[in-house]
Amino acid sequence: MKICSCASVIVLSVGLLPLTTAVVYGQDATPGNALNPRTVSSVVERDPEGLGIAANSRTPTGLLIPPAPFVREPAKTSSGMLYRWTVELGAIGVGGDKEAAKFSEYKDLDSGLYLNNFTFMLEQPKNGFHLDAVGGGVAYSDQYYGVDVGRYNTWQVRGSFSEIPHVFTSTYHSLWDGLGSDTLTLRGLRPGGTTDANTTQTNMLQAISSTPDSDLELGRKRGRVRVDLTRQHSRSWGLFGGGPGAHGRVEGGPGVVFEGDEAVLKAGQWFALVTPGAGGCGPPAGRDPDAVARDLAEGVITPQMARDAYGYAAARTDA
Repeated sequence: MKICSCASVIVLSVGLLPLTTAVVYGQDATPGNALNPRTVSSVVERDPEGLGIAANSRTPTGLLIPPAPFVREPAKTSSGMLYRWTVELGAIGVGGDKEAAKFSEYKDLDSGLYLNNFTFMLEQPKNGFHLDAVGGGVAYSDQYYGVDVGRYNTWQVRGSFSEIPHVFTSTYHSLWDGLGSDTLTLRGLRPGGTTDANTTQTNMLQAISSTPDSDLELGRKRGRVRVDLTRQHSRSWGLFGGGPGAHGRVEGGPGVVFEGDEAVLKAGQWFALVTPGAGGCGPPAGRDPDAVARDLAEGVITPQMARDAYGYAAARTDA
């Protein structure tokens, strides 16, 4: 039995980049690839005002203490928009037995220019809008992308896409012609073989030896989208003809003025958080009149709501 040893060398030219904000997509949906297992694995600048720990220092238990990264402040436009971006672009040199199946497992590398990763952050503090985007391995079969966009405390959309190749072998020999099409035919072989087993085996070996090497692989593509809405600005849905639930809201007491989502309270002032209501089940007009009368008597609903939502006749005469 012969074992063939193969090796491949990867050379990536990179630059020092400022650290950008991390984009979080959830534990099971964080995009990345072999060169960026943590989404962004850039070579970042050290913080000159760090903790002053010596290089390659370790904790009492032996863990290596990573140097504090330098976090650059975002730029600001005339309208108050904050933004920051990074791009890690370089070149890759691949040598050795680069066709080996293990080398191509879970990654796609080839000599030439390579966009390793990029990040982009946009934020408007005035209205709480934010956008974070990240990606890497662009145009390769192990590319990945992620985006997080929304408005703080209102809505948020998070999405990710990643592509992972898996090469099982690079010396696959198929006995079939027409792979990838609707019709498969045996390559120079008679269906069912011949009447002689030795002849059939010889023909199969000849067909295999005359077939060029090819890859046997599959690719996994995974995409996720998550939408989060706060009930202060969106209403829950009703079922089977039921009406939507009420909005959540913030009610300020006398003299309390909100600027966006913020308010300064003085001694004796107050505000209330009114939680949203659930959606209804079934048409409101079909509700039991006695139940409507009970809610009306207890002050749960107003006479106008009893008329408009439930069509309660007694409310029409009482109002």
